[in-house]
Parts: sequence; C-alpha cells; structure tokens
Amino acid sequence: MAPTTPVVNNPRSPLGTALEWIGFTGTVGSGTSAINVVDMLEADLVDFTNMSLLSAKEIQKLVEAYASRKSRTLQIGPANILRLKQLVYWIQDFQRIDEEPSLGDYDQQGFLKALVRAGERQIYREREAETAEARAKEATPGKLKGETHFFEWEAALTNQLSIYMGVLQVPLAYVIREEKKEDDDDSVESVYASFQEECIAKCPLEGHAFEVDSRHVHQLITSYTSGQPSATWIQSVRKKQCGRSDMIALRAHYKGDGYRRKRIRQAQNMRDTLHYKNEKAMPFEKFLEKCTYMFNLFEEGKQPYNEAQKLEFLLDKTADSVVREDRSAIEAAAKINPSKWPFETAANHLASTIKPQKPAAALIGAVGGAASSSNSLDLTPIMRDGKIHTGYYKNWNSLSKGLKDVVNAERAKDPSRKGTGGGGNKQKGNKALKKEVAALQRKIAAIEKKRGKDDDSASGDDSSAAENQGNAGTMFGGRAEKESKKKAKKQRSG
Repeated sequence: MAPTTPVVNNPRSPLGTALEWIGFTGTVGSGTSAINVVDMLEADLVDFTNMSLLSAKEIQKLVEAYASRKSRTLQIGPANILRLKQLVYWIQDFQRIDEEPSLGDYDQQGFLKALVRAGERQIYREREAETAEARAKEATPGKLKGETHFFEWEAALTNQLSIYMGVLQVPLAYVIREEKKEDDDDSVESVYASFQEECIAKCPLEGHAFEVDSRHVHQLITSYTSGQPSATWIQSVRKKQCGRSDMIALRAHYKGDGYRRKRIRQAQNMRDTLHYKNEKAMPFEKFLEKCTYMFNLFEEGKQPYNEAQKLEFLLDKTADSVVREDRSAIEAAAKINPSKWPFETAANHLASTIKPQKPAAALIGAVGGAASSSNSLDLTPIMRDGKIHTGYYKNWNSLSKGLKDVVNAERAKDPSRKGTGGGGNKQKGNKALKKEVAALQRKIAAIEKKRGKDDDSASGDDSSAAENQGNAGTMFGGRAEKESKKKAKKQRSG
C-alpha cells in the first residue's frame, strides 16, 4: 500500500503564507491523490518573482482550469479570485519601486489591507490609461528651439512623460529623472507625496522594461529636436536610441557652467533693477511673478535663495508707502517663527493690503447714463498702462455701448487726444466728407450754368432744324423746351 501524502507542517514560504492569509485552506482530491490546496497553488504559481509576470487574465484562466479538472477539482470563490489578482498587483508594485516583495512586519489583517490598496491603484491606472494618449498629445512641449527655452521645455516634456505609461505601468518620466546630487544625505529617507511619485523616483534604470521605455522617450525627444540646433547635442548618442542618454546630453549642454553663468547674470540684473512702487507703475501681482522667476534663475544657477532671503528681498524691494505699517510686524513675526512667514505668506499678506488702481470709476461718471452701471463694467478691454485708451481701436465695433461711452467721455475731456480710426474721431471724417460734397455741388452748378448759355446762343439755328424733324424733336423734349425758352425771353424783353 502506497503511503499517503503527509500534511506539511514545515514553515511556509512567503508565497505559501500569503495564500493562507488570503483564505486558501484544506485539501482537494481523496485518498492517495489528496493534496493541500496551498501546496497545489504554490506548485503552479512557484514564487513571488514568477507571479510578477502574470496578468489578471492569466489568473482568471488558471482559476477556470482548476474548476474544469476531472480530479483534484478546485472551486475558487469570487472573493479569493479577486485577492489572487490583488496579490499579483501587490507583487508588481514592489517591482515598480525596485524592491523585493516581502511580508515584512505584516500580519494577516495588515496584509489584506495592503492587497486592497494595490487593487485600487491598479483600477486608477487602468482608468487613466483610457485617456492617456489624448492627454499626452495635448501636453506636447513642442520643438526645443534654443537655450532660452530649455528649462520651460524640460518641464513641459517631464509633464508629458508623466502621462505616458511604460511597460511596468510607471510614468515614462522616470526615464529622464535626475540622479541625487552629490551633497544629498543618503541616510535621510525620502518622503513621497504619492506612490506614483515614489515609482518615478525608484523605478529601475536597467533591464528589458527600461530599454523599451527609453526607446519610446528617445523617439519623442528626436521628434522635438529634429531640424533644430538642439539636435546637434544628441547626435553623438543617437545610435543608443536611449532617451535617458539624450536627456543627459541636452542637460550637459544647456545646464552646463557656461549657461549657468548666463542665468546667474540675468538673475543678478533683475535683483538690481526690480522694485515695486505702485500699481500704476507695475501691478503687485506682476512684481511677485518677476520675483519668483528671479528666484528660479538663481536656483537653476545653483545659488538658491532661502526663505529668509526671499522675505528680505520682498520687503526691501517694495516701496515704503506700501509696507510702512507691515514691515516691522512681518519682520518681528518672522523672527519668532520663520516657518510661518515664508515668502509666499508675506507676499499674500501684502497683496491683500494693496488697493488696485481704479481710474475708470471716476471717468465713467462723466458719461451720464453709464455712471449707474460703472460698477458692473469690465474695463479691461479699454485699459492701457492703467489708463483709458483714447486712441485707435481695431475692435471698436465689438466693444459694448457702455465701453464706447467710457472711451468717448475720456476723449471729450481732452480734445488733443484723438484716435486714428476704430471710433477714434468721426467728426473729422464727417467734415471732410461734407467739404467734398459741397465742392462737387459747385462743379455741377457751374456746368449747368454753362449749358444754359450755350443753349441761348444756339436757339435760332436749333428752332429751324427742329421744325424739319417733324415730331421727333417733340418726343425727346427738344422743340417744346426751345419754344418755352423763346416765350420766356420775349416776356423778359417786353
């Protein structure tokens, strides 16, 4: 009699433990063919590494194969089918961050929660994939035309690659990620805002999946540099068909020491000339945009401003009339708790205290009926440099009546400020037209007067000729007209 298969009491492998925690128990078959369910599954699934290569469809086929067997038939319920698929997603998530799957400090309850999170992430990935192609095309960075556009182009390319998914369902942005700086502390564990961000930061830069993804990125970069001077800088690595090599070459050129010094000089020039006086000279919002751009230039040039320096620059470059009452309060608060008063917080506070320039409110009052609706009018279309524009308007006909009234009222205040069209000065055009009409009328009167004299001098000859023409002259008014003229002449002479 052949021995029966003994029950395995040895500690389970990580995969076996995971299967038990999922809920697989008991045996299938009978007699000598009986086998533990976990042992049977583990024999087919092998281990975590092998499972990472499976898809949800392949798990479904395996489940259906178990159910159709004539012996050792295994019916797996819907809940455990879902958990098997979630186990695949959970294992693949470790692959995405270049780590080995491990149960670690999990207990059964914690492990099942981790499976649910992995399943949810997969659902979101599949939903995003449905619209990824269309969104990526809309986010194209366009051609890389030169050094002044590189930083903006690089950011736009990174944004587009964060939409495209690679072989491991990780955004292609991981292919062009920059490595850690030499002065970064490796002992400090990074904190990521999301699992996707962690995937971009950790996805392996080698292996078959990377080669496929990098070739895709290479094709995109080649299309964006084709026909441009920037294509020169990737010529030496083109044969590799590696998008990462392309990006390293471009960064080496456009972010090298020469261009870094240019950015620093540009930033220093802004630092020396930039200041806020009032809303008329420069809107405060525009001033803040330029400050931020300057800080970015310094950071790109590896001379970043810290928050204290940014705050000091903001207060020093803003006119005393604006920050007189707030300067000491902000400085005192920043000394007590610097983290609560960064540049952005102080900028927002100052912006809330600055009253926007509203020169149009008083101007509208001069327009009679328009005064009552002054608060509801949007004067943006007719404003130039903080004032009502009184010159030429290409889009005059498209302006509302209220805006036209405002412009006309402003023009009426100063006759010397005349437009050149588009509703600029209709009176001048009308006077010129009247003069032209009057001149034509004088010419017509002179011609009619001359014709009258010629008719009088030729009346004798014409009368005899008209009589020989029978009724033809009468038909065209010739004889009758001459007869009436003769009678009138006789009456005047009599």
